[in-house]
Amino acid sequence: MPDESVKDYKNVLGWDYFTNILPKGSMSGINNVEMSQQATVAVNGDRIRVVTPEESSFQTVHISSIAGIGIYSGEVCGEFVSEPLASGIYVVKCGTQTHKLMVR
Repeated sequence: MPDESVKDYKNVLGWDYFTNILPKGSMSGINNVEMSQQATVAVNGDRIRVVTPEESSFQTVHISSIAGIGIYSGEVCGEFVSEPLASGIYVVKCGTQTHKLMVR
């Protein structure tokens, strides 16, 4: 808002709840935004696809059936696509992320 309006807004009922009314051009808000370094995990047909962030180093990936039977375990950097899987529910752990996916 224009500099000359700040004082007026601070005195209006309702606006007096706001404690940080600043003139136009003042810095406010989020100072720094960082991209998430999380992998993308998805079902592609009868396969599970894991894509790690380009800048990241290797991430440990574990794929198991809902019954806990291990399907894959290894280090992934970039893209990994599983072998064809039977229909069912699978648990995918990639770094600190855990996903539950259904293959049809």
